Formats: sequence, C-alpha cells, structure tokens
Amino acid sequence: MGVERDIVKMDDVKIDKVKYLLSQSKIFGHFMGKSLVDEGTGAPRRMTEAEEDAILLEAEASTDEVTRLNEQPANIEGKMRNYQVEGLNFLIGLYERGLNGILADEMGLGKTLQTISLLGFLRLHKKVNGLIQLFLPNPERSMRRNHA
Repeated sequence: MGVERDIVKMDDVKIDKVKYLLSQSKIFGHFMGKSLVDEGTGAPRRMTEAEEDAILLEAEASTDEVTRLNEQPANIEGKMRNYQVEGLNFLIGLYERGLNGILADEMGLGKTLQTISLLGFLRLHKKVNGLIQLFLPNPERSMRRNHA
C-alpha cells in the first residue's frame, strides 16, 4: 500500500512539472510571429518590453480552444499513466500552436509511448494520414562507442 501512495505522489509531482511546461509553451508562441523591423532604418529590431507585455496579456486572455485529453487515444493499445497523458497533452498543445518542442525526462518513463500516442491522436482526431519521418538514435552504435 505504501508503494502505491509513493507512485501517486510521484505522478502528482510529474504532472505539476508538465502543467508548468505546458503553461510556458503559450508564452513562447509569440516568437513564431513576424519579425520586427525598425520603421526608420528597415533593420531588424528586438521587441520592446511593452510589446512583449501586450502579447503575453493577449495570450493569457485568449479563449483559443486547445485539445485536452483525459485519457489515451482509442487507437493506442496498452495503458498510459496519468503523467504520460499529461506529456501527450503537452505535445498536442505544441502541435496545435505550431511550435517545436522536446519531450525529455529520465529513461524509462514512456517518451516513446507518448510520441506514438501523438501520432495516433493526429491520425484519429486530426485525420493526418501518410508517411511520417522519425529520427531515432541507434542504441547499438552508442553502446559500441561507449565501450570501445
């Protein structure tokens, strides 16, 4: 019984971290906008603090609908843990905002399952069909290099 309670606490900690990262992804979305140009010189310029504040306030007040899953996609077999569904929601949020991102945590926590679940979600709910190119490390090559 103590083990189950520890697992739930660990899941809660991970969920809190994922929620924080998800909340941050909307903040960085403004970097995807058009580049700013100085009207006088035509040279690229940085956004002023007031401009950044206006964008952040607008993003906070936004009622854009973002997909939020409470359970894994129906076309994925197996059982995802709560923190894996949160990670999937993070990836979906990035996808829907047109952002790139990295899903990173300790080994063995299900990044592969979350990535496959994102592809399942895209196929099932967004009707994204066709070929998808994935780049994966070659563990055999890494092991040989580390043991040489």
